[in-house]
Amino acid sequence: MNPSELLAYGQSLVETAGVSHPIRRAAARTLYYAIHHEACRRYFRKFPAGQPLNKISRHQCLLDRFEEEEKTKGDRLAATIRGQLHWLRRLRSIADYEIEAARCPSPQQLSVELRIAQELMDRLERWAPGGPTRARDPVPLQ
Repeated sequence: MNPSELLAYGQSLVETAGVSHPIRRAAARTLYYAIHHEACRRYFRKFPAGQPLNKISRHQCLLDRFEEEEKTKGDRLAATIRGQLHWLRRLRSIADYEIEAARCPSPQQLSVELRIAQELMDRLERWAPGGPTRARDPVPLQ
């Protein structure tokens, strides 16, 4: 499964989640991971010789790489990608760790999350063009 397929699956979860807390939590996770994997692949497409991501802290490591692009090169698109990826990560963390139903992403939050995830796919393509990524695209880890 590639990130675009994962995003499409996340969209189907959002559309069918309704009041089901488990499905809403699964949708939040799926949308985040679709974008996380796409961002990893796009980063290494743009910087093929880049330092591998730390296996244990790869999520924060990826955010730090986008922040570095903003700080060192003034890359505003990288800054936007980082901010929105961080927001999706926070929602995924809530879905993972907050067990109270009131903390579960609402259908409205999921709709916003889906829109942001779709926008991020487009932003990532502009940031590191080259067509769709594939599951076998390299993401070096250490």
